Amino acid sequence: MILDNAEHLVEATAQFAFRLLAEAPSLTILVTSRQSLNIAGERLFPLAAIETPDSDTLHDALLDSPAVALFLDRARNARPDFILTPKNAPAIVRICQALEGMPLGIELAAARVVMQTPTQIEESLKQGLMALKSHLLGLSPRHRSLRASIQGSFDLLTAEQKTFFLCLSIFQGGWTVEAARSISDCEETQELLAELSHRSLLVLVEEEAAGIMRGSFLETIRQFALEQLSETALQTLASRHADYFLSLASNVDTDDYRTLLPVESEIENLLFALETGCIRSENSFWKGLSGALTFSYIRGNRSISTKWARRTLELIPIVSNIEMRIRLGYACYNLISYSGDAVASRQIANVMRRDSTTFDYKPGEIQADLIECFILTTERNYSKAIALCNLCVQSARAEGDVKLIRRGLSLLGWICSYYDKVSPYFSEGDSKQLLVEGVAASIESLSLTPELSCSATYLQLNLVSLLTKLERLDEAYSWLKLAQQSALNHRIPSMMIFTLTHECKIAFQQGNLEYAALFLGSFLASREQTGYLAINESSDIDHDVLSLPTRLDKPHYDALLLAGGRIPIEEILSFSLQSPPDLSPNGRILSELGS
Repeated sequence: MILDNAEHLVEATAQFAFRLLAEAPSLTILVTSRQSLNIAGERLFPLAAIETPDSDTLHDALLDSPAVALFLDRARNARPDFILTPKNAPAIVRICQALEGMPLGIELAAARVVMQTPTQIEESLKQGLMALKSHLLGLSPRHRSLRASIQGSFDLLTAEQKTFFLCLSIFQGGWTVEAARSISDCEETQELLAELSHRSLLVLVEEEAAGIMRGSFLETIRQFALEQLSETALQTLASRHADYFLSLASNVDTDDYRTLLPVESEIENLLFALETGCIRSENSFWKGLSGALTFSYIRGNRSISTKWARRTLELIPIVSNIEMRIRLGYACYNLISYSGDAVASRQIANVMRRDSTTFDYKPGEIQADLIECFILTTERNYSKAIALCNLCVQSARAEGDVKLIRRGLSLLGWICSYYDKVSPYFSEGDSKQLLVEGVAASIESLSLTPELSCSATYLQLNLVSLLTKLERLDEAYSWLKLAQQSALNHRIPSMMIFTLTHECKIAFQQGNLEYAALFLGSFLASREQTGYLAINESSDIDHDVLSLPTRLDKPHYDALLLAGGRIPIEEILSFSLQSPPDLSPNGRILSELGS
């Protein structure tokens, strides 16, 4: 027996099914409903949205996509001559993606091909998904539009469930139970989430990496819920939302990578919180913004850095607290220097120095000088960079500021690692001494660095460079393995990228040119994906490695470069951590990656 669309009569349907099964135990009843009946013997078969294709799916493969197939079938019902073409295919794919595979939405959108092209349908959906409706006769009222379909389920909720349901519409990209409880101010959050999940109004899934449950709406349902909110209610929810996620971001600390984990899945919520929180310009906003920029720098998140790095520089003048000004400026410098803009980096340093002098804030002056040291190094003014960096370390020691001491020593080690660049300006003996001083500075900085700090990887890589140039290769390679493991554990894309160049150089030096080309491909692809562009590119890629195209057969080199770019950086680093990795020309690493 089939009982269709039972959600508006759940209790009566449950009683009816229970009586039937009591009298006829061998009977099988198939019930379609957005809510389970909750009777003994019931087995649930949740129906997810149908699969949508990726944007880069080849044209010939689109017919195998359930979402595209449904769109074409319903489009031909409305217009028999409608066909999939290379011209309309991208718009059809984007329509299916916008509707997240919701069958009713796809059917209603496809019916519009009588009056609109797929491109026009796609544009109209950007104005809101709730406008989709059908003019066909014979359909039940709940299937005439997306709004009516969701309205039917919404009307069956209790007043408490409706209020909670509407609160969830403020989230962007989902929520945790704790976030939902905080913003809804509801003690029964867990029970209400479970009830709305049973009614198919939201989805609860386990986030394996964090080991927590996470809820989310289909975009159509979220838009419906937003429509029901008054302007006052929306502002109240937006304020609570901003407070919660800005507070989450304000806890980000480079000395404890665990503070980054709660932000991992909340980028969309954080970006929305920054937009709404910016209106108030309270201290909590500045702390959250600083944490967001720091997170973006460590994780290589372009959605935050692209939108907020330079925008923050415009906001800094209205920040009254000098310490917060310097924190924000330094966070912007970290991001902007990685985009290759030396001019903007120096402007940041100059503003930091001016503000710090005005407010008599010595730590700010030191940080401004440290930025200048970095820029001088990229300009190859090594003598001045080393002298200024040593002065910064002395000043930081006088201030007793451990973080600044660490930062100065770390930068000094990095400058000293430019042995082959420094040598024209110093005697050979002085250059060797610089390397030894760089090792000492890096080790001291590392000794002051907490075990969970994201800075540890950077310092380990400093030591790799320094020890390699001192020809202490075994020590260098050991530090490289520690740096790679640290970068993977702490998930720091920029440091992962740096380790690739060192592994590439070592492979080149050992004669494994194929392995070197593979790592070079991974480096170039990863750098492009994260937006990292060095101010001085020669500091990233060893000059000898750049000769690879002439040392290998060109088609073979190109194939290896392409293969390296397609392998996830975490995977290729995991291969390099095999103990010991087989770097011989016929080694198993290449064959395993190839397979």
